[in-house]
Amino acid sequence: MILITRPFKKAKFLEQKLKKNKIVSHIDSLLSFHLRTRKYKFEYYTDYIVTSTQSVLSLKNNYRESLRLLRNKSFYVVGNEVSNELKKIKITKIKKIFKNSADLYNYLKTKNLCKRKFCYLSGSVSNTLLLKKLKLLKLSFDRVILYTSKPKKNFSKSTINYFNQNKIKYVLLYSTYTLHVYLSLINKMKLKRKVQNVTHLCLSREIASIIKKEGFKKVSHSEVPTETSMLKSLYHVIIKGN
Repeated sequence: MILITRPFKKAKFLEQKLKKNKIVSHIDSLLSFHLRTRKYKFEYYTDYIVTSTQSVLSLKNNYRESLRLLRNKSFYVVGNEVSNELKKIKITKIKKIFKNSADLYNYLKTKNLCKRKFCYLSGSVSNTLLLKKLKLLKLSFDRVILYTSKPKKNFSKSTINYFNQNKIKYVLLYSTYTLHVYLSLINKMKLKRKVQNVTHLCLSREIASIIKKEGFKKVSHSEVPTETSMLKSLYHVIIKGN
């Protein structure tokens, strides 16, 4: 059995993908998202940085009146998934799509953007490394928080039972923040010994390195930080395990 820790809507899509391959999964979403009531005005900015699909969904659900304006702005995005979500709300002026935030930074540092005014659209938990690097570039930018991330306080009863019965063989981890929530709950419920034989599959090398430092040995990560790559890694690990 595979434990999916993603927010519920995305977890359900992934559950269906796994089901088609006859892989049993269990959802226990460790994060939930909530729109912020505060409204921002976007007339001031020329360019936008978007690194999460949740930011796009927040624009769609909370800023419908601003979408016409935003469609005339330039966007720098991380991941094809983010790009696809932007196109669904008819935002198509995408300057470039990057594999990760490091690629984004490396691109921006080669450009003369002193006359541009950037807006980094994010949630309450953002990429702190990216923020530091943007400041190093001395870009004119503001961070706009569109939504808040709420961590789960406890595993579900069924998750605890599955761990205790050794039914969960794999755990999928998609962000450093989710990992920290996961580790906190593992320690809180005194499950660390139980999960030592569980394979933890991480979206990135960075996430994998953090959990390894916590003493976990059975850790793997996808080649590139996309769900498609992550699923390929998962299927490879499952076949290898068999």
